[in-house]
Amino acid sequence: MINFYCPINNLGYGVHSYNLLKSLDKLGIDFALFPPNNITDCSDTIIEKWVNNQKKFNKNDIGVMIFHEQFMNRFYGKLRIGFPVFELDLLPEDIEKLKTLDYILQTSEYFKSYLNSIGFNNVFVVPEGFNPDIYNFDASIIQKKEKLLNERGLIFSHIGKMEERKSTLDIVNVFTQALHNSTNKCTLILNVVNPFLSNWLDLLSSFIYSIGYIKLQEDESTVSFVKDNLKLIVLKYKLKNIREIYDSSVFGLYLSKAEGWNLPLIESIASGLPCVTTNNTGMSDYLKEYPSEFIVQPGQSTVANDGVWFRGNRGNWVCPDLGSAKQILRSIASNPFPYLHKIKDCYNSIKNFTWEMSAQKFISIMKHIGGL
Repeated sequence: MINFYCPINNLGYGVHSYNLLKSLDKLGIDFALFPPNNITDCSDTIIEKWVNNQKKFNKNDIGVMIFHEQFMNRFYGKLRIGFPVFELDLLPEDIEKLKTLDYILQTSEYFKSYLNSIGFNNVFVVPEGFNPDIYNFDASIIQKKEKLLNERGLIFSHIGKMEERKSTLDIVNVFTQALHNSTNKCTLILNVVNPFLSNWLDLLSSFIYSIGYIKLQEDESTVSFVKDNLKLIVLKYKLKNIREIYDSSVFGLYLSKAEGWNLPLIESIASGLPCVTTNNTGMSDYLKEYPSEFIVQPGQSTVANDGVWFRGNRGNWVCPDLGSAKQILRSIASNPFPYLHKIKDCYNSIKNFTWEMSAQKFISIMKHIGGL
């Protein structure tokens, strides 16, 4: 049996762990779940089975931790396998913790290569993915998006907690500068709740006001702003059913400076949203065949420092070329239908990155190292 030490919740690691474990369960793998403080934040009853398997614990079983690198010396296993997801270079103390592991899993070839370059040769890749039962494409999506475009204009969406790494304010600014005075009505839906930053909505609202928007409406779940032909809709709470946002949008907009994977981006594409996006770090694995007209050119590489989570000691990240992003948005606005008809090409580029594929890759690695 395998013992998994990982969270189950609606944050990055929790979503990653839940989807990978559920896919492993479907493939008949027996495992026990040891979440932090033995607490999970998910209503799926199958989790009870995983937690109940703790009674089968044997110290000679394999241990796998899916969590932050600084905790990699805090779990048991005859073979100890760590699965941290990081966006940038590691701190020296985290490198030392990774040295306690027998094997390391990573989501992308990009970060496998990085670990290889600093002396770790025990690294295997298990990509993240999407659930095709929830995020899926069919031919009718194109007609639905055309109808939405004709009735409500250009609607972009962006999902990901508000922070400098994800270029949240740049996204608002690029959308505004590129599409202000466009002949189309243009809307940007932002689901950028940051549970680690209590005043995220105040900070975002202040920025929105500073570039000329006025508040249109506010209720318990959303606040909207307008500026001539432009509209911003900010969700105050993270939706449980993210698919609602994808279905109400025509395009996606992502300008991350660095990502371990970026689940919202791949789920957006899988749901039939052609996404304007950067292509760096972990994202580069599944955007290799992505249509080039949606790829924002890289700008300057700068020291990663936002004064909150990155303080200049974790290497560099790549700033998007905002001029390139604006040009793509203007091209879409001038004639959106050719871009809309790239939906299938966008989907085909990522369609094999499912959680089932991730689970199969994990099983293959376990067999290779003698873990099953």
